[in-house]
Amino acid sequence: MEKRRLHGKVYTRKGLKRPISYVEISLFAHATEDPKKALKAARNIFPEQYISDVSFTRENLWGHHKNPIILFRTLIKRGRIINAFMENLFEELEATERESLSLDFKRCMDGEKTLYLRLDKQKAFLGEIELGHSDPIHVKINLTSNPKSFKEIVDSTNLIR
Repeated sequence: MEKRRLHGKVYTRKGLKRPISYVEISLFAHATEDPKKALKAARNIFPEQYISDVSFTRENLWGHHKNPIILFRTLIKRGRIINAFMENLFEELEATERESLSLDFKRCMDGEKTLYLRLDKQKAFLGEIELGHSDPIHVKINLTSNPKSFKEIVDSTNLIR
């Protein structure tokens, strides 16, 4: 049986619990945006081989001034897609952003084992992954444990391949 080591402990594949139960991604396409471009930005945060495996629902909403807004959302529960997404996210973030995320890690979490990230939608459209706050792509990562760092989440997803 295959054995792997994480943080000084040895695990067998059979004895491992998935560290992430699901990842939810959502974003808004405002009236001034092309919805196809907004959706392309969201798809660009996934590794290329999994883009076609991820489908988004579309919900039509109305803004405060009756302007049309589209909400795109997807829920990912398949382990291999989650693992690839997390690894891609970690690798594509710049070292300074990974460090910033590590420092603010607890602030990005709620008491229910959920990690919230916001990615820059404009950069994602260009194929880059960067943390962002203005009109972002929202990433909600539901965890099965209380990790101490973002890297610990990524390391544990790599064990379950």
